[in-house]
Amino acid sequence: MKYKFYILMLIVILSAWMGMIDCSGSKSAGPADMVLVNGKIVTVDNDWSIAEAVAVKGRRIIGVGSDRAMKKLAASGTRVIDLKGRCVLPGLIEGHNHMLSAAWRAMERTDDGFVRKEIPSMNTIADVLSYVESEARRLPEGEWIEVLRVFPTRLVERRMPTREELDRAAPNHPVVFHGGGGGVINSAALRKCKIGRYPQQPKTGTLVVDADGYPTGLIRSAWSALEPGGWPLPVAFEDKLAALQEIQRQYIKYGFTSTFERACSIEDYQVYQTLYDKDQLIMRSNLTMMIPTDRLLVKNDPEKTRRKIQSYIDDLEPFRAASDEVLKVNTLKVFTDGGILTGTALMRKPWGIQQIYQITDPDYRGIQRTPTDVIQLVVDEANRRGWQFTSHAAGDGGVEVLLDAYQVSNDSVGELNGRRFQITHGDFFGIDQIARAGRLGVIADAQWAWLYLDGPMISEILEPERVDDFMPFRAWVEGGLVVAGGSDHMINFDPIKSINCYHPFLGIWCMVTGKMRNGESLGPAHQVSREQALKMYTINNAYMSFEEDLKGSIEKGKLADLVVLSDDILACEVDRIRQIRVLLTMIDGRVVYRDSI
Repeated sequence: MKYKFYILMLIVILSAWMGMIDCSGSKSAGPADMVLVNGKIVTVDNDWSIAEAVAVKGRRIIGVGSDRAMKKLAASGTRVIDLKGRCVLPGLIEGHNHMLSAAWRAMERTDDGFVRKEIPSMNTIADVLSYVESEARRLPEGEWIEVLRVFPTRLVERRMPTREELDRAAPNHPVVFHGGGGGVINSAALRKCKIGRYPQQPKTGTLVVDADGYPTGLIRSAWSALEPGGWPLPVAFEDKLAALQEIQRQYIKYGFTSTFERACSIEDYQVYQTLYDKDQLIMRSNLTMMIPTDRLLVKNDPEKTRRKIQSYIDDLEPFRAASDEVLKVNTLKVFTDGGILTGTALMRKPWGIQQIYQITDPDYRGIQRTPTDVIQLVVDEANRRGWQFTSHAAGDGGVEVLLDAYQVSNDSVGELNGRRFQITHGDFFGIDQIARAGRLGVIADAQWAWLYLDGPMISEILEPERVDDFMPFRAWVEGGLVVAGGSDHMINFDPIKSINCYHPFLGIWCMVTGKMRNGESLGPAHQVSREQALKMYTINNAYMSFEEDLKGSIEKGKLADLVVLSDDILACEVDRIRQIRVLLTMIDGRVVYRDSI
């Protein structure tokens, strides 16, 4: 009898204890501060588990499982949210943007403060010239007019405006039409920058001249030549602070809880640090630090170049040492080549004569912006010091240069596999290069916007076998690469009308369907499953920064970053994906955005 009593008591104790167990099988810390019940919790864990409820205490998730189990973690003061069957994802991670500059370029100082300004969409040369004319009427003579990140590939005419067209639109203002890797300036800009006949070429890029040595106004990755004329224009520190606050409030509306700011100067870091110190940095922010190789490069003196680059990295070390879960610095970056939008991406095969890019040399393969020995120097320094590294490499020629540098560093400095070095963009990426990248453990830092916005143009001007290598999402995945998803957002606030659009569900739809803005698809080589696309916005991006144990999935012990959706992203009709709305965004267990839930 006595033993039966002890057995009965043991069963009662075990039953009570099991009631405090979540689906992971470990005891909870309860009671919860918040419990979300009656939902479809897409955990994105290793098993792709689907749960009904999730419990949060403080900054962490303390349980994931059934409604019944999670309700047992609630107490009288626990906030319970009935999801009414809605879908919940881990907080979305934007893997590549330029959020800070995207904001301050789309804001202006007025009597009401530093506020958003309207930058019109430009779809034709006439739109560009109309904007230049309106700016010429608004600005005093001699001030710079900027047409930023408007790409010839996205204009109806499939070309850039000419110097003469910009001259007629604004004869008394220096004008810069900036298309990323290349662009055009007008005659007033040439005069202001003291660029004359047979100009001295900058350290990187080319000032294009005609047969008589006169500048045509066309620039290929040679923006440093404009610095003597006062461009780029300075931005006040306090304006950058206001811009970052404004853009964060926009991003959380679309489910983003973390971001990778992909080209930071030291001052940009200080902007983030200032908001962090004021407890006003809403989103988790991972900053990639640019190494300004064009400024640090000493021509014909590699040893002096080495010392200057090493000194610059020394100055960045305190930022890395101060990193935490909110503000992190761990990656160095350089530019290997230009871009696909101006024909400056470095290709393995020549671009061929292209009207759209004003290429007349049939052997032209693009621009290498940073010399190979300097790329190797920075890669080796990153490897030796324990930094991560990435480089802008848009063309397959740029990818080849970078993979070569990685292999040399792997063989001479230390094994790279496991270091999670990256290739940024990789717009053209051959199957053989995917295999090389896989052996080195390289991550593909890819942006769907190039496929969505520029795929139609690429399919027009290049042969089909080269188009197959353009944004090959499926090939990356099947080749075993971790693919990090992002947008390369550069200017404006609107998630769809911005350059580039950054709406995450438009991005997931694009990668799932392979469809571009013209409604056509380049084929299955560019398509992935819904689950694969979701990983690119969650756990893959967490993995890219060695934070997969902190975020990127909904699991006990991880940070309580969650997003509630209007639709079931795994089961809704495929074209509905792009219309999904975010109803609630949670960061650190705090609701930072809420809409109709």
